[in-house]
Amino acid sequence: MGYRPIKLPQQRHNFDFADQYALEWCSTNIDEQGRPQKFVLTDETISGRLHQNIPPIYADAVDVAAAVHLADRRALRGPENRGWSRDLRLKVPVRCLDVWQSSPVRDALFAVLKFATQDNWELEFTRHSGAVRCSETQEHLLLGSGDEPCEVSLYSGGLDSYAGLVAACIARSDVRHVCVSVTGNPRHIQRQRDQLDLVQRAFGVKITHIPVGYQLKGAEVQRQERTRRSRGFLFLVIGAVTALIAGKDELLLDENGVGAINLPQDGSQIGIDLSRSVHPNTLALVSRLVSLLSEQRFSVRNRCIYLTKTEMCSHPSLLLAANGIRSTFSCDGFPVRRSRFAQCGFCTSCILRRQALEAAHMSIHDSGDYGRDLTLDQPLLAHHLRGLRAMDLQVTRMDEATRSVDPWKSLTLAFPELRRAAEILSADGSAGEVRGKLLRMYKRHVADWREFSAIQRLEDRAMLRVA
Repeated sequence: MGYRPIKLPQQRHNFDFADQYALEWCSTNIDEQGRPQKFVLTDETISGRLHQNIPPIYADAVDVAAAVHLADRRALRGPENRGWSRDLRLKVPVRCLDVWQSSPVRDALFAVLKFATQDNWELEFTRHSGAVRCSETQEHLLLGSGDEPCEVSLYSGGLDSYAGLVAACIARSDVRHVCVSVTGNPRHIQRQRDQLDLVQRAFGVKITHIPVGYQLKGAEVQRQERTRRSRGFLFLVIGAVTALIAGKDELLLDENGVGAINLPQDGSQIGIDLSRSVHPNTLALVSRLVSLLSEQRFSVRNRCIYLTKTEMCSHPSLLLAANGIRSTFSCDGFPVRRSRFAQCGFCTSCILRRQALEAAHMSIHDSGDYGRDLTLDQPLLAHHLRGLRAMDLQVTRMDEATRSVDPWKSLTLAFPELRRAAEILSADGSAGEVRGKLLRMYKRHVADWREFSAIQRLEDRAMLRVA
């Protein structure tokens, strides 16, 4: 029997708030075995930590983002030549129906979903008639003056977010740093707490951690879409809502520019193969959507867009909090289900982490909990080197382009996707200045990569073993 991809156009998802302490959306389209499923998202931590209730329009934004993410996870993609892109149709109850039915908001929503997921979305909005949840109705007594200066940022617990927060705490020691973490794994939350406690002790700064948990219950992992390209949209919306409730018109995040722009590593990567969670265009489109919903100018800004991961790890102040590096995580599959190892060691995220820490002379502070260590002489399977080989090929193309007579032209010919990122980043500044910063970043990345000890593994065929 041939493979038949599951398509979502025939599925319609309705969402209901069933628990006053946690949002629970129950899909009317239960799985093939007749088992009910529900998506749980605990947003009461936002209102609880900030001592304010969530206004209806922002509660709607969280609902819409969660509905999108749930549908994305439950609609399996077919093979690339048989329906890689999907048509997704959702029915979502909202409180502010007129706002969501307006053309500007709908256009802004569909634009960010199309870019982030490469799918076709159709959302039908209906008036929300269910019970309101605790985070919307419970009033809180304001603590202190209520006007304490703060910065709100997304905090993943990864190496970039940790290094970025350390730099931010040094630059702005006079403000409270509100760190929003959206995660579905208890191990993530515990590591995030440990990291933030360490930073707070090391630099004497004020940090408020707002963990927002989410989980899809009752669904087998094998029956869920692995790409989950809407996850970044969910995180950004929750972060933006938190920033707005805190009285800020900006959400910050820390992701190295090489990873954020995420250029193709080889010719096989197209479309949805590349995550666009924090791509400059995604941030610009989310900023536009949130600005319309909040009726004020709002922006999502990556503080490290022109820095390599090595440069982030080379910040002098990171040495003062180096003990926290070992608790950060970078692996695409963290935590991997293998005894004693939390990170695989051979995905591109793990490789970039190892390269950056090595180039910054910070490897001694790493955890070493990698299933495969590409920097050591140990037998490997061929697939363990796929990511390393793809990244090396990408750097070779970058090197050739940046050494040419016209490096920017050559770089954008080799990587056409870079033009869009540069155009977005040039919206608030000089195009020439942006191009210069991006060229400098990629040249630095090339130079650091060439010194990476693991590259010699690509030439050492003798170390490969048969599975």
